[in-house]
Amino acid sequence: DEKLEVPLVEKKKGQVLSVDESSNSASVMDLESYETIEVPMMEELKGQVKEEDQVEYWDIEGSKIIKRKM
Repeated sequence: DEKLEVPLVEKKKGQVLSVDESSNSASVMDLESYETIEVPMMEELKGQVKEEDQVEYWDIEGSKIIKRKM
């Protein structure tokens, strides 16, 4: 009977407003709340995500990261 903590992960969709290649992050507008946030990208997505692209980002207990381009 072990108890494991499971992190709360929310998968959300957003539209990229701008990309900052130097910090490997993007300014993203959430497609549900229309909130604009700065979100880091996975290293594999560097150079692939451009303005106006739609992306899926994960909110893992308050920490956000772009996981894939849609």
